[in-house]
Amino acid sequence: MRLSKQQYIYILTDGIYCKIRMDNKLCLLVVIDVDDASRKEIIDVVDGYRESEISWLKVLS
Repeated sequence: MRLSKQQYIYILTDGIYCKIRMDNKLCLLVVIDVDDASRKEIIDVVDGYRESEISWLKVLS
């Protein structure tokens, strides 16, 4: 699938914290798109360090 050929109404981003580590700093950074028919599709899920600017820049670039 090529994202450049898709048309999205909007893109959702969120950080989800996991309790699999004792320090609670592991965060899943999730990017979801929504098309004109309100269908949602996961674009990316990446582990990051909290919801830091550096972590989000890696995901979005």
